[in-house]
Amino acid sequence: RFFLTAALRADDNSAFGENFDVVVYPKLSTSWVVSEESFWPLRFVDALKLRAAYGQSGQQPAAFSSVRTFTAVGGETGIGFRPGTSGNPDLGPERGKEVEVGFEAGLFGGRVGAGFTFYHKTTHDAILSLPTVPSEGFMGTRLVNAGVIRNKGVEAMLRLQVLDGKSLGWELVGNLSHNDNEILELANGVNEIRAFDTRLMHRVGYPAFGQYARRVVSADRGPNGTAINVLCDGGPENGGQAMGCNQAPAVFSGGAIPKLEGSVGTT
Repeated sequence: RFFLTAALRADDNSAFGENFDVVVYPKLSTSWVVSEESFWPLRFVDALKLRAAYGQSGQQPAAFSSVRTFTAVGGETGIGFRPGTSGNPDLGPERGKEVEVGFEAGLFGGRVGAGFTFYHKTTHDAILSLPTVPSEGFMGTRLVNAGVIRNKGVEAMLRLQVLDGKSLGWELVGNLSHNDNEILELANGVNEIRAFDTRLMHRVGYPAFGQYARRVVSADRGPNGTAINVLCDGGPENGGQAMGCNQAPAVFSGGAIPKLEGSVGTT
């Protein structure tokens, strides 16, 4: 009726930077099939399992992300080299620490099944893409461990056996999940980091890969039909006051990662 498991994983990867050593991830999980206890009073609930877990996991960088490379190019006098990727010898994995609690249940002779999970995950040393400094001689971006990101949310599942005959069965399944994502901290005390797209940004207090743009709040129509006296949202740093768009900051307009996802299936 009661189960407890523990595990420990050590990981070293060739994608890590040469200055990074082995990382260790512990895990602990437990479950209790409470419906098998003698005191269980609900006859219509065939099975009820409560579960909880704590664990750490890692996300390795893409292959060769930590390596500085040069590209061969042909010339009039032979083969030469030009800068490729700048690399990062300190690059390591993202390290996630997550707590989960939830349950699984079967009701009415297995005709109805349900599951629910609440999770809270904090990712340290999140891998983000940053533009390289032009003075290094390398163009483009490089991956760095640059932040702390918090994800929390719920996942729910409901299964319904509509028909269960000898020659015909019909089952419906629905899934729904909600995730709240927020950047808690960025490296070196900075408040924001621009991502690979000019409209995307990592900013403390907002979702990762948030979308930012100037937002027009008022305008007048000129004599020839064009917009005049255009004012934009001044953002939190200016108390949300309207101001000229040429001085207005880009304000948060939405996240690139959906908060709510769901699906319905039938068999």
